[in-house]
Amino acid sequence: MAETIVDAFRQKTGLESVRTAWIGGSATWGARCPEDVDPSVPVVPLGGFTTPFGESYPLKLIFVEGEPVLRARMHGWHRNNPALDYSHTLQLFYIFRELGVQQILVDASVGGITAKPWDIVVPDDFVTVDQFTRYEARRFAAAVGLRRQVRLAQPFCPRLREVVIAAVRQSGDILPAHVQLHTRGVYFNTPLGPFETAAEIRSFQAQGADVVGMTLAMEAMLARLNRMCLVSLDIVANWAEGLEGGEWIEGGMDQFYERCAVPLGIVGLRALTAAVRQARACHCADIAGVVDGVAKFPVE
Repeated sequence: MAETIVDAFRQKTGLESVRTAWIGGSATWGARCPEDVDPSVPVVPLGGFTTPFGESYPLKLIFVEGEPVLRARMHGWHRNNPALDYSHTLQLFYIFRELGVQQILVDASVGGITAKPWDIVVPDDFVTVDQFTRYEARRFAAAVGLRRQVRLAQPFCPRLREVVIAAVRQSGDILPAHVQLHTRGVYFNTPLGPFETAAEIRSFQAQGADVVGMTLAMEAMLARLNRMCLVSLDIVANWAEGLEGGEWIEGGMDQFYERCAVPLGIVGLRALTAAVRQARACHCADIAGVVDGVAKFPVE
């Protein structure tokens, strides 16, 4: 009998499930997280897991307030994987599903449209111009036996959004003074690959975009399919193309990622400290319109 993800996880950790996950992205990419952020946080290397969508990138189990949290680096992307697709995201969410994850924090960097470089945005909605994300979400649903159509009202958990907003507000001691917090925002999701043109950004701006990125829509859709809570902590790395002269941030992107990783890692840990033992007082598990695999469409 093939070893299951739960079996492998139990052998490595002594645990059979984990409630919370942290998908690291480019906001914390420039440092080992949590090792360079808070060395006192216990870390258990897990290695990769075998999923129907391929072998995952190695994960970690960290402990926040004594509670286990699955940590993935850079959206679970494989360094040496030439395929620029969403297989890494499908792998992560399959693992999350198998291990009983209920709530997820994502960190990322984004291009700013209404928010300036170094601002922090906690989006409350998204638009995807990459319809491949919906195809991949349907593929995941079919593979694990989920209903393929779910509602995307309120795609980001309001409870976790308040937790992240509070953590940012409590972090003035470690963030540059010019950072502004945007407690709402529309994330425009474009396809993986080359960045956007100035004309595309003008189009997104006219449609109400606040920031632009390439990863969050897929993560939000898979979270909703699996009745999980999800929130995104986004830092603006640069003005989107064509805005404010179209120049990237002063000092170059490498310097930006080195400078933002530790502060954003601290904000993430502070948010998780509040979230790991918090009751799930939200409607993310049933707003999808699916309960125990049966379609339910409650009136809001």
